[in-house]
Amino acid sequence: MKWIDYLVDIGVDATMPSEMRVVLKTTNVVNLFLVVALCFFTILFFFIAPRLMLLTVGGIFASGLSLLLSYNRFSIVSRLIAGCAIDFIAVPFYLLVIGNNGNHIPQIFAAVSIITLFPWFLFTAKEYGFALLSFCFNLLPLIFIDELKNDLPLGDGFPVMRSGVLPNTFLMIAIVVLACAIFAMQVVSQSEAGKAKRLLAERDTEKRLSSEKEAKLTEMLEQLQQAKLDEEKRMWASKGLAEIGKILREMKDEQQVADQLISFLVKYLNANQGAIFTLSNNEFFILRSCYAYDRKKYINKKINVGEGIIGQCYYEKTYSYITQVPADYVHITSGLGFATPRALIVVPLLANDQVHGAMEFASFTPFEKHQIDFLMDAGESLAIALMNIAVSEQTKELLNETQNMAEEMRTQEEEMRQNMEELAATQEQQLRNEQVLRSLLEEKDLLIEDLRNQLSLKKPQHV
Repeated sequence: MKWIDYLVDIGVDATMPSEMRVVLKTTNVVNLFLVVALCFFTILFFFIAPRLMLLTVGGIFASGLSLLLSYNRFSIVSRLIAGCAIDFIAVPFYLLVIGNNGNHIPQIFAAVSIITLFPWFLFTAKEYGFALLSFCFNLLPLIFIDELKNDLPLGDGFPVMRSGVLPNTFLMIAIVVLACAIFAMQVVSQSEAGKAKRLLAERDTEKRLSSEKEAKLTEMLEQLQQAKLDEEKRMWASKGLAEIGKILREMKDEQQVADQLISFLVKYLNANQGAIFTLSNNEFFILRSCYAYDRKKYINKKINVGEGIIGQCYYEKTYSYITQVPADYVHITSGLGFATPRALIVVPLLANDQVHGAMEFASFTPFEKHQIDFLMDAGESLAIALMNIAVSEQTKELLNETQNMAEEMRTQEEEMRQNMEELAATQEQQLRNEQVLRSLLEEKDLLIEDLRNQLSLKKPQHV
């Protein structure tokens, strides 16, 4: 029942040590059993020995006081009262029963002697001092029982309680109380052991859950750190691409773009060397610009398509990353000498699945994945810029050719116009000459006609 569990757990705290909870619960069980037993004896004495009711009522009060003190966390005082009060009630009861002239009753004396052992059940091993003190208080009245019997005015006692079944009943009750105390301690101990096991199991479960939570938190922290690192890498790449876009917008000449871009990329990647090659006529790569490349700012260098790492990227259309650079391939020089780089990467300038050039970088530190991805994006941007520059140059050339052709056509048109004017003038002159000739011919015809007429007139006269 819940109310019995509540009474048994009076003054017991879950934070107390296990052995302390055992003795407190045992004390509460003993007090409850004594209250029940003393209530029974109070009713019994009401009929056969009313004078003894004072002792039983006092015992009930002592047990109740012990429970009250235990409830208010005065556990030591509570147990001292529980351990001593029973004996100080039992000894006067025994003396009142035998009286001044009666003989000792072995059964009741044995019962009283058993009661003196109760303090040892009410204290822990560490509290042996309190147990010994309570035991000595209980033992003193028994040692001086004869002196108390002779000195105290007890009268004739209660003969009715010195015979029959009552003495054995008292002994049996004492034995039962002792057995109940032992049994209660065992039950409480087993209960506490069960609770301890459950607590250990719960603790193991909590520890396991805590470990799982810790593992999850650690995983989440690692994920957050990785996400933060990925975000930093993404921001780094975005910032670099934005700077590249700025360079490509500001520089319109291919050589200026290559010079500015290779200088920026080498510094931004913390590399040591770099070079940009552009593809010419789909036949060979021309070194357009370089940074710290064999200590020479400009080098006339051509690489045929398919030749070496740079030439091979024309066919593979992807980057080549080498961490074991051959000793004779490239060197990074300084004022103290030269050394072979630890990492070399060649990135094609790829746009619309067409290679327009390549970039080469050498460094003492390996290139990370986000740096390689950044270089691929940068290569695409540069390839598009080179395409735009080439288209722009072709457009300019076509525009210049168109303008030259238009100028030539205008010149030819002017010449043709002049020729047409001269031709028109010549034709007009010819027309005028023809008209003059026609007039002359007409005049000639008229003259001839006149001459004929004149001849025809003169001929008859001559005849």
